[in-house]
Amino acid sequence: MNTKVLGKSVRASWALVVALLAAPMAHAEFQNGSFEQDWAGWTVSPLRVATTIPVFPPTKFEDLGTTPWVATDPGLSAVVGSTVAPNTGGALTTPLFGNKSARVGDGRTQYRGAQIRQTATMGVGDIDPADGKVHVRFAVAPVLDAPTHPGNQQPYFFVEVKNVTKGTQLFYTFNFANQTGVAWQAVGSYQFTNWQAVDVSPGAGVLDVGDEVEVIIVSGGCGQSGHGGLVYVDSGQGLTTLPGPFVTATAPEYVVRSDAGANAPSIPAPAGQRTVSYNYHYSNGGEAPMPNSRVIIRSPQDQDERNASTGAVINRQQNLRVDPGSLPAGCSITQTINAPHADNSLGSIDVVTCDVGTLNPGNVGDLKLQWIVPDNARAPTLNHGNYYIQSASSPPLLGPLVKSTLTALQRADLKVAVTNPSSSQTCGSSTTYTVTLDNDGLDTAPAGVTIGNSVPAGLTAGNWTCTATGALACPATTGSGSIAGTTTTPWAVGEQLVYTVAATVDSCSGGSRSIVYPVSVSLPAAVGTIVDPDSTNNTSAHSMSAGPALQPLTVNTVGDGIGRVTSVLPGIVCDKTAAGMQCADSKQFTSGSQVALYANAPAGSIFAGWSGGVCSGTAQPCLVTMDQARSVTAAFSVPLDVSVTAGAGGTVTPPGGTTVPVASGSTTSINVVPNAGFAPVFGGTCPAGSYVGNTYTTGTVTANCTVDVTFTNAGGVVTATPNVPAGGSVVGGAKTVAPGGSATWRVVPNSGFVAGNPTHTCAPGVGSWNADRTEYTITPISTDCNVTFAFLASFTVTGSVSGTSAGPGSVTVGATQNVASGGSAVFTLSRAGAADPASTCTGGSFDATNTTYTVPNVTANCAMVFSFAAVAAAANPQSIPTLSEWGLITMSALIALCMVALRRRRMF
Repeated sequence: MNTKVLGKSVRASWALVVALLAAPMAHAEFQNGSFEQDWAGWTVSPLRVATTIPVFPPTKFEDLGTTPWVATDPGLSAVVGSTVAPNTGGALTTPLFGNKSARVGDGRTQYRGAQIRQTATMGVGDIDPADGKVHVRFAVAPVLDAPTHPGNQQPYFFVEVKNVTKGTQLFYTFNFANQTGVAWQAVGSYQFTNWQAVDVSPGAGVLDVGDEVEVIIVSGGCGQSGHGGLVYVDSGQGLTTLPGPFVTATAPEYVVRSDAGANAPSIPAPAGQRTVSYNYHYSNGGEAPMPNSRVIIRSPQDQDERNASTGAVINRQQNLRVDPGSLPAGCSITQTINAPHADNSLGSIDVVTCDVGTLNPGNVGDLKLQWIVPDNARAPTLNHGNYYIQSASSPPLLGPLVKSTLTALQRADLKVAVTNPSSSQTCGSSTTYTVTLDNDGLDTAPAGVTIGNSVPAGLTAGNWTCTATGALACPATTGSGSIAGTTTTPWAVGEQLVYTVAATVDSCSGGSRSIVYPVSVSLPAAVGTIVDPDSTNNTSAHSMSAGPALQPLTVNTVGDGIGRVTSVLPGIVCDKTAAGMQCADSKQFTSGSQVALYANAPAGSIFAGWSGGVCSGTAQPCLVTMDQARSVTAAFSVPLDVSVTAGAGGTVTPPGGTTVPVASGSTTSINVVPNAGFAPVFGGTCPAGSYVGNTYTTGTVTANCTVDVTFTNAGGVVTATPNVPAGGSVVGGAKTVAPGGSATWRVVPNSGFVAGNPTHTCAPGVGSWNADRTEYTITPISTDCNVTFAFLASFTVTGSVSGTSAGPGSVTVGATQNVASGGSAVFTLSRAGAADPASTCTGGSFDATNTTYTVPNVTANCAMVFSFAAVAAAANPQSIPTLSEWGLITMSALIALCMVALRRRRMF
């Protein structure tokens, strides 16, 4: 026997066992945030709204006072395709991203409401590399009837995000029609907004990897029964990023008014002028460059004053003016709009426009602006929700509403930062944390500040020391374990406490685990004369992955562009700063852990894709499981230019005159919507592509080229006109083509429907579906004709394996099916099985092999549960081993194999 080969086999077997034992438990991140799979992953239910919201303004779901809808004909939620929202005058459309959006509620009256919710565990891929925080992001668009009811009886929408693991609320927003500071638009008695972003990212220690998070989105009609409301929702697949450009503003939680007479914008600012500073963070979370991007900001507002019983307005809200000395480079005051305004607000509105150029995927930036707080600003809050980002390729997307409370109290901004030089360590090793606590002002904090710290499981905190600056004293200068304590001296602006904490990672026998070391700081609760203007920096934490071994991850770059690759878990930083050079970086990560890699190219370069066997294409992040040494290569290139020209007779997005950067070997897409009776004609030097629905996609681009879009209504063209069926959307409208040409529509059923087979009068044309029945093509089209699409009511039929099945088996085909009413559901099993009594589908039968099961005439949602016979053992089995028993059996066999190898090795 070849003992070298045997030795390798033994070592390989041991490596397999170690890898299996070290593999982390799977975590379920948010599913189907884009709603492309209808309601998969979401819980959807109708509600009855309260006649009066019992706790107003509501801050959590329970405050709304809703009850489950028990009557017939509830408010219906739906996943919809290409639609124009009702009561918006055509200004609000769906979807925002992809092919589908969710609609929560249906806008009908008589106390109807609705909710959707989902709970998931946050993972490494939910961390934004730009700030190192876990994010939950989505977009909403409310459409609410706007009666003159009191606020607690208005139609509304409500959003809440909760950290189930920590038992805390991360975010909520309650919005009703006519709320100040929101970019409401009016059509008749209805008010609505464009799509607006929600971005929840409270920071480490408050929201961490491994935390279970619940998202709740609610719409409700009015409490007097006669007015309705609904809200649309869309996001990326993981509910973590928005697949396009977005902007988020932040501001202090508490602000003060200017002194009397210090309200006029001027340079220099008059004495006694107080401002509120907003930071506008923008990013492109999509997969394509966004040319000609702009952030547009309109004045924040204070509150209007209303009659408490009737809701009638007594005094209108005021607009804040921008401090002209605070304008960043690239920004200008493009408009100052004098009263009267559409919302009847008081004072001039300043409009600031900031050109931020082409945003490549992953590009981020920040803009800081100061707005003057009037001396008579009306409490309780300043509201700022009328700012947005748009590009030549994307529609406007509003940023989240930001509120700042007006106060006359002192303000002390306490903050904490926790650092550690390592993000991955082996079990049993030593580590050191540095904790820095500051007062960033504006006023001295009193004695009695609380420092909170709990030592997490898996870590033993040893001795620590504390040093202080200025007159500030440490609660204790030395100690061991937790650093929690309370200050005994006032804390002046600029003074610091710095803790150095020695710790040891506990021993471990299993796979990798996350250790989160948190520290918090807070003002004494009993002091009512001072507030902290920024609670988001009151908690910080360091996350570390710990395990029995480390594996190296190496990142290299290729190409003639420039760019940067970073990682989450932190460690990899590979900066390619010039076309003629490459970069490389290698770091050790815990065996079995997951590392997310992000590639980011500035304007003038482009990320061209991953290689190395772990990831391919340009999708981000590249998730790397560190079960062995890994290597990944990122390509950055100088982009090619695709120039768009457009003629009259339709709408082209991005418009004519736009240059779109494209990586060599890639394609780009243009939205083309012809006017009635016009046919688009595609020319230029780019390789010919395809026109599906309203989207033209070029062929593979290998050189700078042009796409010329013209429209014709000249003789010699023919038109295929589709109907507008209920239950879904047909994207593309009437298709005008040259005789003998073809037309392709994108077909998007709403939730609860499937596409039926169209009929048409386009002889001699033949209609056909693509593989997944999302596109329908007729060719050739020789005369004017009509196409009739239909959507059929469908039901969801699921198949699963009983938890009490005596033997193994699975549903290999058909685990979840949408079946048209009266149709059949067919399941394929991995081996012969039986229908379990827990099944709710009726009338089904097996084929002769008992591996294919058919449920005919489906007329309701139902579930099939299957069971399988036990597998006969080789010889007199006492029982079927459990998973842990199989592990012991495998381990014993490998030990025996090792002994044989050693014995044979001694023999030779």
